[in-house]
Amino acid sequence: MARHDIPGLSIALLHRGALVWAEGFGHTDRERRVPVRPDTRFSVGSVSKSVTALGVLHAVEQGRLSLDEPLPTYLPWFTVRSRSGPSAAGAITLRHLLSHHAGLGTWAPLGNPYDPDYHRRTFDEVVRSTHASWLKFAPGERFEYSNQGIDLAGAALQAAYGQPFAQCMQETVLARLGMAASTFDQATATGHPSYAAPHTGRRRVPIRDGIVHPMLAAGGMISTATDLARFLAFHRSGGRVEDGPAVGAALLREAYTPQLSARDQPTGYGLAIYKAVEHRTVRFSHGGFGFGVSTHYRWLPEHDLGIVVLTNQDAAHNAPAIASEAVALMLGSQRDQRPPGVPSAASSAVPMASAPAIAPRAFAGSYLLYEGALETFEADADHLYQVRGRGRLRLSAQGAGVFSAEGRRYTFVSDRDGRVQGVRITDPGYDVATAENSVVYLARNDAPRDPRGPNLPAWSRLAGRYVGTFIGAPTAMQLSLRNGYLYLNGALKLSETEPGRFVTADNEEVRVEGEELTVGQRRYRRQG
Repeated sequence: MARHDIPGLSIALLHRGALVWAEGFGHTDRERRVPVRPDTRFSVGSVSKSVTALGVLHAVEQGRLSLDEPLPTYLPWFTVRSRSGPSAAGAITLRHLLSHHAGLGTWAPLGNPYDPDYHRRTFDEVVRSTHASWLKFAPGERFEYSNQGIDLAGAALQAAYGQPFAQCMQETVLARLGMAASTFDQATATGHPSYAAPHTGRRRVPIRDGIVHPMLAAGGMISTATDLARFLAFHRSGGRVEDGPAVGAALLREAYTPQLSARDQPTGYGLAIYKAVEHRTVRFSHGGFGFGVSTHYRWLPEHDLGIVVLTNQDAAHNAPAIASEAVALMLGSQRDQRPPGVPSAASSAVPMASAPAIAPRAFAGSYLLYEGALETFEADADHLYQVRGRGRLRLSAQGAGVFSAEGRRYTFVSDRDGRVQGVRITDPGYDVATAENSVVYLARNDAPRDPRGPNLPAWSRLAGRYVGTFIGAPTAMQLSLRNGYLYLNGALKLSETEPGRFVTADNEEVRVEGEELTVGQRRYRRQG
């Protein structure tokens, strides 16, 4: 806690379905110095997604919803802009939304952390603002973490019950699981004396009218370590509550199963829950990060243990690392996340006898996941390397455009003319702290040998610094020219679709209108 400047932390440990230890450390607030207890209320961020998914699965069990019906069946008003036509958006299902495969970007136009008025937005305003979003890829094609997708699933749930989302979750999930201190009604919970004030560094995250943020289904729940222990105990019991099963075993198995792009993998993102490997056994987990908190739960069925960690500091996403240390202590062993059958780093680094059909330099360049996350590959005459900080990981050629290293498979995707478009990385032993699915696709951003761009005169007039807000604090973006192209923050190459409108490599829209810059749903204004 001292190392990461964490004001307060609450933790709960489970073994064989029973709470065996719970404790609080530090304080709810730097000024008031109220001690944290096991029943201290924390905003839990994206841990909310797993609880929202449980509400959706309960409605599916009752026949009120279906995982594979088009979303407009439940939300007739739903629409989203798509370069593939309206039919693409109409194909989005609850399965797509809960597994982050809908093709939607991370944030809705309203209520996101870059929206200066996010405190004033209602949940309904947030979900209905998706009509202004662009579909970045076809539903089901690939994974992209999407808060607005989970919020849309929550909107479908409230439509199915004809009740506000917070009330719906209270009656169908929280009350049935005995989570009496948990709620999606932020205004009530943030005023409670035991609420842990969220912090970013030394700064308290602003809460106005009791609202932390309006993305309720994706990240709006307030809970306690002991309540979330009940949530884990529910999963351990196979989905049963006192008056009978809340969710059937078949649906729970579906939730634990990696979905769509990772469907044939032993690990990956299911229905709002991660399936990964820890200590050579399966673990299920989810975390929450941002708006002043770092939170995490994990459950290892074969060891019959679980852990919940809640902190009110997001400067370093600290909760997953704390959970990892606690699990290692509980097991009395060192962490080993490599599953059985996955090659070690040493064995996977040995090249195959056959040489690749394409020279490694063809694949060198930077590749974009989303939200500005870039991976860089370098090459010499014989080998391709993935850049790792100041070091490089050598990839072993497995065939034309296919490489491997440390149990991961790198499949480079080209168009009909042989131009490299991106890379699909498959990693059965993935670490959810660094990757959000066991199969991810990164679009090619640029390459060392890219030809010079058109350097249009109008682009130079767009270059400059643009300033916005992020959770109420200043943040900035920079447009600049490089190699005849317009770049965002000196790293993301932009392609113009029409004057003043561009896309990044992952199809995120970038728009400049007068003095305003919009990147996805993030808004900035020219400075100077």
